[in-house]
Amino acid sequence: MTRGNLEHRYVGRTDEALCAQGVERLRRQFAELVRQLSVTWSDCVWDNTGDRIFCGVRILTSPMRRCIQTAELLAAYMGQVSLDLVRVQGLQEMDFGKFEYKNYEELRNDNDYQRYLDTNGRSAFPGAETWEGFRKRCIRAFAGQLRILESQQVQKAVFIMHGGSIMSVMEHFARPQQDYFCWQVENGGGFRLKIVKNGEGGMDLCQVLQRITYSE
Repeated sequence: MTRGNLEHRYVGRTDEALCAQGVERLRRQFAELVRQLSVTWSDCVWDNTGDRIFCGVRILTSPMRRCIQTAELLAAYMGQVSLDLVRVQGLQEMDFGKFEYKNYEELRNDNDYQRYLDTNGRSAFPGAETWEGFRKRCIRAFAGQLRILESQQVQKAVFIMHGGSIMSVMEHFARPQQDYFCWQVENGGGFRLKIVKNGEGGMDLCQVLQRITYSE
């Protein structure tokens, strides 16, 4: 959660930090998340000299500040476990173009915004990247990281991404399959997934195990 989220703004390319309330909400989430990950020393990968290469839990994050802060908070919370933090280009939130960092009060008299509302959010944002381009870059970035994780024998990973990035990835990979807007999550929310190879050509798919929601 950022200040822009609190003010109901379209926070896309704006690289703002978490707000104090957002940090506090995340801290409350982490205890349950870490419990679900069940991190132990048996999750670590070792080389032939007996030195640990990396922990089996990998944290991957969008390179935007709000996600990096979230990743750093999670890594710190997990404390004694050594974690690799990977910044992934391509997982950034959508650039909202003309609507970027504006809210309903500022846009309600804008004809382009009214057209956007009339199409239930499916029309293009003026001056923004296209929906198709945005989704494709998120899918490509996520798929590339899955291949790397598999090659390095990482069994557990956390992807820290934006709302739109999550929806793009889930619409493409998640099973049971649902529409893009069905995968909306609140700040601090997300999904627990199991990666399975049963798609065309052995494509990675995600079996949804749990929807993670924020609770006081």
